[in-house]
Amino acid sequence: KLTGTDKKFNALLKVREGIHPVSGKPIKWNKEPIPWALVEAQNPVDIGSGYYLLPPIRPPPSGRRQPTNLIELPDGDYRKHTNTVRRLIDR
Repeated sequence: KLTGTDKKFNALLKVREGIHPVSGKPIKWNKEPIPWALVEAQNPVDIGSGYYLLPPIRPPPSGRRQPTNLIELPDGDYRKHTNTVRRLIDR
């Protein structure tokens, strides 16, 4: 049985209590297994007994700061049609 005196196992004790070892928030367990290749790609830190600490999730990349130079053509514009339709219109 683990005790809190060994610093090596403090993170594991928190996990067993259902508390995240870094943030201290309750863990929401998911029964769906994650493929090991995906876990290994995240460079996990082994905290013992088959538990791994993954790095924090990065924020999503910021969107484009400049709008594109594309404009929306009006519905009746000749250029909005496909080449096949253009050929039919030209006849």
